[in-house]
Amino acid sequence: MNKKLALLFALIACIGVAVFFLWEKKQVAPSPAIKFGDDIQLTAEQYELKEINQSKVSKLNAVDTTYTYDVNSEKPVGTLTLTVRKVDNGDRFVFSQFYTSSEEGVYLPLQLTFADQTDFDFFKISEELVQEEHDRVFGKDYTTNVKGIYSFKGKKPYDLILSQNYISHELEETYSDGTSSVLRELVNEDDFLEINKDNGNVTFNMKLRTTGPEQFSESWFLLSDDSLFPDKEEAQYYKNYSNRNFIHSPKWQTASGIYTKLPWSVEPGTKLGYGRNLVSQQGKVFAGRYQETPARFYYDMLVNSVNYLFDFKGELPIWKTEYTSTWLKREYGITAPYIDTRHNENIALFLSSAGNILANKEIADSDLLYADFLSSQKDIGNTLSTKNGYYILDYYSENQSKKTHVSLNHALGEMNFLMESYEKNKIDSYLETALRIKRALEDTGEQWINDSNGDLWYQINGDYSFEGQDYDTLTLEDLINSLQNFNTLRISYSQEIFDALIKSKIEYIKEQGIQLHQLVYDDLLTLGFGPSIQGYEHVYNY
Repeated sequence: MNKKLALLFALIACIGVAVFFLWEKKQVAPSPAIKFGDDIQLTAEQYELKEINQSKVSKLNAVDTTYTYDVNSEKPVGTLTLTVRKVDNGDRFVFSQFYTSSEEGVYLPLQLTFADQTDFDFFKISEELVQEEHDRVFGKDYTTNVKGIYSFKGKKPYDLILSQNYISHELEETYSDGTSSVLRELVNEDDFLEINKDNGNVTFNMKLRTTGPEQFSESWFLLSDDSLFPDKEEAQYYKNYSNRNFIHSPKWQTASGIYTKLPWSVEPGTKLGYGRNLVSQQGKVFAGRYQETPARFYYDMLVNSVNYLFDFKGELPIWKTEYTSTWLKREYGITAPYIDTRHNENIALFLSSAGNILANKEIADSDLLYADFLSSQKDIGNTLSTKNGYYILDYYSENQSKKTHVSLNHALGEMNFLMESYEKNKIDSYLETALRIKRALEDTGEQWINDSNGDLWYQINGDYSFEGQDYDTLTLEDLINSLQNFNTLRISYSQEIFDALIKSKIEYIKEQGIQLHQLVYDDLLTLGFGPSIQGYEHVYNY
C-alpha cells in the first residue's frame, strides 16, 4: 500500500470516529436534573431530553412547577412531563408522565438520588393479598398499592412514599352533540425498583415503561423533610385503611387526578377501565383523620384532593362525571358528562371540611353550590313526587331521554346534606327542600324493605316500583345520620318508619355476617338500637 492510499484510509477512519462521537453526543445528551434542595435530585438518563417548556402555577395551598421534555433516541420517542407540586408546608409531590409515540416498548429510566445518606427504614404498605379480591361491581383491580414509606436518618432526615409505575392508553367515545366519554385502559403495572448505595449516596432507580405506541406511563412520589406520620401506629392505620378500601385508595395519582378501577359497565367498553371517579378525587378520610391526628401525610393529601377537584370542575357550577355508564345510557339515554348527585354531595362535604382546615372561605363555601343545585331541582322538573313530598332524581343530564330513578342512599344523603347546610347557613330553601325529601321517605315508608330477605331496596323507579341490591352499610350510615340531624335541628319525624328501616337493615347485616365499622356500631348503641346490635362480632376499627 503506497503512502497516499494509507493517508486516505487514515483520514476516512478519523472522519468515521468523529461522526460516531457526534452521533453519540446527539443521542445521549447530559440529563437535566430537578433538584430538591442541595442533596436530592431527580434525573432521567440514556435518552436525549430537550426541555420544551417550564411553567409555574399558583394552586390552592401549593405551587406547581411543570417541566416538559422531548425524548429522543435515534428518533423522537415521546414526551416526558414532570410536575412538582410543592405544598405550603414544604412537602413535594412529583408526578411523572411519559407519553410515547414509539411502536416499540420504551424503558425511560429515572433516578432519585439522596446525597449524604447511607441507610433508611422501610415501612411496606402494598399487600399482595388485596389483588385477589373480586368486587361485585368493579371486578378485579389489577393495580397495586404504593410501595411504602422510606425514612432516611442521615445528615438530614427525609420521608419518601413511592408508587408503582402504571401503563395505560386513553379510550374516548365521541357523541353526535360533540360531547365525549373519556377513560383509561390499563395495559400493565410495573413495580420495578432498584436501590443502590454507594459513595455515601442512596439512589432509587425507577423506570417509566411502555409496551407500544400512544401509551401513558405514570408514577408519583411524595417527599418530605420531616416524618409523614407521627408514629408507626398511625402509619399502620393508614396501611390498614387503604388496603381495606383498596379500589378507591389513591394508588395511581397523576398531576390531574387519581385513576381508580371503574365498573365493567362503561363506554368505551373494557374490563380494565380506570377513570377519574369523583368519589376518589375527594379526600374526606384525610380531612377527618387530620383533625384527629394532624399528620403531614393527611395534610398533603387533603391539599392535593382540593386541587384535583377545583382543576376538574373548572368554570362549571358543579362537578360532572366524565365517563359514560352503559346502564344509564341504556335506561335513560344519559351519556357523559352528567351530574351524579351523590358524588357531588361527597365533594361538597369534603370541601366544606377542608376549607375550614385550610382557613379558606372560598373552599369552605363550596357546599353552597350543591345546596343551591338541589334546591333548584323542583323548578326544572327533576323530581319524583309523592303524596306529601318529592324525591330528587339520582342523575341529571340535559340530553337524557327520560327521568332517572331515586336510590335510597342518594335521597337520604341529599336530605342530610341540606339539613347540615341549613344549620350552617340558615338559608330557608335548604330546609324546605330537606323536609320535602323527608316527607317523601315517610310516604313510601316500609315499602323500602325487601320482604324476601329483609334488606332494603336500592331504588324507587318512575312507576313507584322498588328494585336493586342495597349497599352493605352505606345506607345504614345515612339513616343514622338522618336521626342525628333530626335531633340536632329538633325536627319531628316518623320514628316508627325510620326505626323499622334501621332494624330491618341490622337484621340483614347480622344474617349475612357483614362487617360493621366501630363508629357505626357505637352510633347505633347511642341511638337506642342496642337490643338489635349489642354484641355483634364483625366490627372493625380502621
